[in-house]
Amino acid sequence: MAERVVIVGAGPGGLTAGMLLASRGYSVEIFEKAGSPGGRNARLSLGDFHFDTGPTFLLMKSLLEELFDSAGVRAQDYLEFQKIDPLYDLIYPDGRVFSPGTSPEDLKKGMEAIWPGSSAGADAYYRRENVKSRRLEPILKRPFEGVRDYLKKDLFKAMPYLDIHRSLYSLLNSYFHNDEIIKAFAFQAKYIGMSPWKAPGIFSILSWMEHSEGLYHVKGGLNRISSAMAEVIEEKGGMIRYNAPVSRILASGGRASGVELADGSSISADYIVCNADFGYAATELFPRERLRKWTPEKISRKSFSCSGIVFLWAMDRVFPELAHHTIVFSDDYRSYVEDITVGNRLPEDPSFYIHNPVLMDSSMAPEGKSGLFVLVPVANTDAEVDWDREIQRYREKILYLIEKKTSLNLSSHIEDEKIITPGGWQRDYNVYKGAIFNLGHTLTQMLSFRPHNRFEELKGLYLAGGGTHPGSGLPTIYQSGIITAGLIDKAAGRSGNG
Repeated sequence: MAERVVIVGAGPGGLTAGMLLASRGYSVEIFEKAGSPGGRNARLSLGDFHFDTGPTFLLMKSLLEELFDSAGVRAQDYLEFQKIDPLYDLIYPDGRVFSPGTSPEDLKKGMEAIWPGSSAGADAYYRRENVKSRRLEPILKRPFEGVRDYLKKDLFKAMPYLDIHRSLYSLLNSYFHNDEIIKAFAFQAKYIGMSPWKAPGIFSILSWMEHSEGLYHVKGGLNRISSAMAEVIEEKGGMIRYNAPVSRILASGGRASGVELADGSSISADYIVCNADFGYAATELFPRERLRKWTPEKISRKSFSCSGIVFLWAMDRVFPELAHHTIVFSDDYRSYVEDITVGNRLPEDPSFYIHNPVLMDSSMAPEGKSGLFVLVPVANTDAEVDWDREIQRYREKILYLIEKKTSLNLSSHIEDEKIITPGGWQRDYNVYKGAIFNLGHTLTQMLSFRPHNRFEELKGLYLAGGGTHPGSGLPTIYQSGIITAGLIDKAAGRSGNG
């Protein structure tokens, strides 16, 4: 009889583990509190306008294709990929726009057009970051559970390239001696919710993933990836139960034994995979009497990422002036980053991101119209901002800044809208502190210092998602699900990847 696996949450990590385990013959059942798959990678609609709830950048398409291959299917049979070139428009305070191309030649040509003589460091960046990526890859593909995992050969080979002794900004400054160019390779630190002046240099890999493999859009939005994974799970015999929130994880004799649903029913299992936000799960779902290292009290003292306000605007026209991805830098970028990461202040001159997919993908909005996704990274709920009072003022501020810095008047074209604040992430999506990038990626919260994929506090309980190793961001969340599936294979005595 097939081993039974229960997965809490149909987010990207849980779907990844579920797809692999179902394809390997396990009896897989996923419980999801929402009415559709994806979690923060789900579709969100305003009438006939469709948006991604969270991620809009697809990095490392090859990893996603390998994942589908491992489940015995082809990603291209479920998903239509569209390459984005140039990667994005970066708008600086002085009005200059940098649009990095997807090849080294185009990148350097674009740099020289704006900052003559500035591209000299690009070759060194490509050479060293390419080696760094290849050295780091095996480390990010395996679990980290203790001292022995630090003694393996792949880590020793990677050590000269980990750059943990310097900040991301300092490392990038060794390639590019121009603050504005450094921003183009440093803003990605917000993918992990950190400041480039504080994030370890290892995270130069974030910009490298964009420049080495490029960025992609998926027709229908990146939420289609989650829907495709759900399709594969059901095709392989797995089951996803929607509108079925889990209220707690059950334990017996020091081992996770099942889950209790909000309706009071309980489901037993051989293995439990928790894909809920880690902070939420540890404070609300895990049996507290079993916790020592990850008690709610200790978690509250951990470092968590920033949050973000998301404006979803259904527009009555299209905006060909806007690129698919646009990042607008604040006038004082470092002060802004400090406001949202350590100062817990509401920034009055924030950086922000605009996603405008309809020019590439007409399925996202009615003909002649468009949906704009605007993300403003802000502090998490530790900032104690009264969003009920502040949100309308802040909305007007963002519309003003968009008009000031892009010359686009959006306010008169908004047909409908939805706004998600840090409090909304916490309340409606069970995101601890509204920290949308989960636990911070400080040195003391990485590798074995992060919650383990095989949860160390309770046998039979496994983790997938941004709160476990290797970290947040879609590619690493997929990797967490892959690692977890391999660990369950190992526990079951199968020849998996753990």
